[in-house]
Amino acid sequence: GEAVAAAKRTGDKPDVERKVKALVELKQEITEIDPSHPLAVVDKKAKKAAEKAAKKGGGEPAAPAAPAAAEGGEKPLSKNAQKALAKKQAKDKRKAAAIEANKAATPPPPP
Repeated sequence: GEAVAAAKRTGDKPDVERKVKALVELKQEITEIDPSHPLAVVDKKAKKAAEKAAKKGGGEPAAPAAPAAAEGGEKPLSKNAQKALAKKQAKDKRKAAAIEANKAATPPPPP
């Protein structure tokens, strides 16, 4: 980190990029070995959400948000995308309930 800061002060862009890349690779290796290490790469949003939940609940910290998405290389859904997904799921649930109610209310066809 200090090497990157020193390189940024000199203004040598290729040198900065090279040192940043080396630092990121080092942090990724640390993360693979020990994810709880202070220099490990962390999902800041998940960490913040876990801390907030721990404060709110007063108990144990919550699990990181969407761990499967983080491990799979996919980005977690944005707040608007989460809302849209929840809305769609609720609509599908209502639709399925209406279909079931309609099936139950409809008499069987005559023989």
